[in-house]
Amino acid sequence: YLMPGFHFKISDILSSIGLAQLDRVDSKIEHVVEIYNRYNQALRDHKYLSVIEVSVDTGEVPLFFEILSPHVTELRAYLTASGVATSHYHPALDRAAYLPTTTPEPNEFDNSTRFVDQTIVLPCGPDQPFENVAEVIQILRDWEPN
Repeated sequence: YLMPGFHFKISDILSSIGLAQLDRVDSKIEHVVEIYNRYNQALRDHKYLSVIEVSVDTGEVPLFFEILSPHVTELRAYLTASGVATSHYHPALDRAAYLPTTTPEPNEFDNSTRFVDQTIVLPCGPDQPFENVAEVIQILRDWEPN
């Protein structure tokens, strides 16, 4: 092989499980869209947060609910102290150690850097209870940076 890769063959059992899950895909999509709508409605005017928009009206499925904040470290600590588990945004490709090194010009990937450094992924997903979303919304409404 010339480069590392992935071997994506799956077993018949995993295929059967996947096919069974397809029966529930519409309800799961509806659930994540409703989570997105609840977060978006409640947080889009927050003074210290910006919502990363998903075009649900055109059929995009919001697999994650992501917010930007220049106070990401303080916000993540606040959420953790409040019992809210968050995720980090995916790593920027220009920083990936497993890709060939090309030395970009300083600030060449400003948007990539901003998203990696300022984004928090809030609790979401097709099995996330709406009660948890409401609790996170209230915690975020009460937050202000120091």
